[in-house]
Order: sequence, then structure tokens, then C-alpha cells
Amino acid sequence: MKKTYILDGNQLLERQNAFTFLKQNLLLPDYSSDNLDSLYDCLTEFYQGDSFIIINADRMKDDNFSSKLLNVIIKGSQQGGYNLLVLD
Repeated sequence: MKKTYILDGNQLLERQNAFTFLKQNLLLPDYSSDNLDSLYDCLTEFYQGDSFIIINADRMKDDNFSSKLLNVIIKGSQQGGYNLLVLD
């Protein structure tokens, strides 16, 4: 069943908070690590056909970690077959 996930950029600014938020909201597998490579692997493997909406994405563009996280999610949508809408 296809799902839509709404991610709030305000919750994705700090590394530990971001991974906690993503694990809770995306129900990432227990073996996923708190790093961007692991997140990319999970996104491209488990969310094909699903949709992601990122709100408050403009907050993520100024910070080093969150901008990298945003780029991973964008790259994953291009490679992994899920839909992505990024809203500032």
C-alpha cells in the first residue's frame, strides 16, 4: 500500500533529533544506523512508490547537516522511485 509521509524541516535540523524523528515517523528498520548512507539505503529500498512531502525545507538549507540530509532525500527520490514534494 502506498503511503504519504510528511516531514517537517524544523524537526530535521539537528542530527540526533532528525534520526529520532525519521525512525519514529518512517518506521525505519531496527538495523538502520544514524547516518546518511544508511538512510539513503533505506529510502531507496523500502519506499518505492510512496510519497514524501517536506515542509519548512527552507530551514534545512542553511545548516550543514540538514542540507546534506535534504540532498540525500532528493537524491533518493531520483534513484529510488518515490515521489517528493519540497515546500519552503
